[in-house]
Amino acid sequence: MTKINELIKNPRVKIAGIALLIILLSLIFLKFSGALWAKNNSLKEQIKKAGEEINRAAKISSTQETLDSEVQKLNEQIALAQDNFFQNVEDIFSSLNHFAQETKLSMQSINPEERTRTEVPNRNDMYLEILPLTLKLNCDFRQLLAFLGLIEKSKKNISVTSINIQNNPQDIWNHRIDIELKTPLLIYAKTNE
Repeated sequence: MTKINELIKNPRVKIAGIALLIILLSLIFLKFSGALWAKNNSLKEQIKKAGEEINRAAKISSTQETLDSEVQKLNEQIALAQDNFFQNVEDIFSSLNHFAQETKLSMQSINPEERTRTEVPNRNDMYLEILPLTLKLNCDFRQLLAFLGLIEKSKKNISVTSINIQNNPQDIWNHRIDIELKTPLLIYAKTNE
């Protein structure tokens, strides 16, 4: 026991014991801190991924709100502009014939082409069909300008896409004119009740 007492009283042994204790505690700390660092890094990565997901969701939500707002504006514009659309082909033909009679030009034919359908967003009760038409006319330039003026002033949407004039030098009052038009039709879907 005396040797142990001597060793305990030796300052070098005390320092060595304290150093050994510090090393042992450091190793224990490092073992647990390594696991804590790994868990900390894992949590940081999870937090980063969650933040990115939140940002993506916020962008989607913002985009959805913007789209909903735009669709609402379009629906309001459609409601205001419904009177500007034809609802059937007969009304288009009637208007064009009326314009022809009013300008005293000779309408040889109205040739409808294949319609294209366009859905109205968030509206199951209606859709648009674009109807291309080719008009064959005989008239002078004054009548043509008056006819185009009536189309332009019409409350209904009619778009002139091309005009082809076959000049008649023998009869300046009677030129052959082909006009291509496009007009949207607002069609109300039939609902089964």
